[in-house]
Amino acid sequence: MQRHLLIALLPSLNYRLMAGAVSKKGERKGSLLEEINIRSLGLIDSATIEFKEGFNVITGETGAGKTMLLNALSLILGQKADVDYIRQGQERALVSGRFRLPEKISEDLKVLIQEHEPEIEESAILLSRHLGRDGKSKAQLSGSATTASTLMSFADQLIEIHGQHANLVLTKANKQREILDIFAGQGLSIALLAYQEALKNYQVLRSEITELKKALGDRDREIKSLEELVNDFAKLKPQGSELSQLEAQISKLESVEDLRIASLGAQQALSDEEAGALNSLHSAKKSLTGLLWLRQYLK
Repeated sequence: MQRHLLIALLPSLNYRLMAGAVSKKGERKGSLLEEINIRSLGLIDSATIEFKEGFNVITGETGAGKTMLLNALSLILGQKADVDYIRQGQERALVSGRFRLPEKISEDLKVLIQEHEPEIEESAILLSRHLGRDGKSKAQLSGSATTASTLMSFADQLIEIHGQHANLVLTKANKQREILDIFAGQGLSIALLAYQEALKNYQVLRSEITELKKALGDRDREIKSLEELVNDFAKLKPQGSELSQLEAQISKLESVEDLRIASLGAQQALSDEEAGALNSLHSAKKSLTGLLWLRQYLK
């Protein structure tokens, strides 16, 4: 007989199913949420709730705290923390849940246990969450500090939460395909894995083809640019001595500004009426001496 747990949260009047949490089942005996401890969360000041195997129902009027129980579960399972959950007048909230591990542990759960090495006491682990008014939250796995994402990874292997509107997930196409794949059994599962592998290879090849096409386009553009350069060079019909002549012409043109500045300095020195003739000639000579290297261009 499989061992599992179903918790249903019902209003006290019409008993319509509002929300629930299900401990996951293994091939023989599933994990079991044994106990939840809540401190200063919403309407709940302090509460310890123990669960038994089978169907557990929690009822109460609107506002009695049923939803806050699911919020506590969400925190334990690594979901986003909200400081509004903290009870009014308190600075922090604490929630924890003790889960008994299944007798037959899945490979994914084995990997998690080997990676994080939680302390396992009487085949159970403890998932805890501390939430402060400053918005900071702390996660613990069997008393050792961890991350909310780690709690979430363990939660995926231990429990499922079905909220009031969780049925809307069934309207999503990807969820419908997932359900059909599960319903089809192992035969389709093998074919699906083969298809997914083939699709992955196809996507890799398509990406490589796109990169090759881009490289070919770049090559063609470079070839065209080089051909235009060759044609322009051919139109110029350069001679062997033209390069040195052009370089000399460039140097000559570049020296024009230096010549203009020096000439202007000499002219101003010679035009200075207050300075003596010798001083004026000396200043003019000094301005023009730096241009002696330009004589080769002035011939």
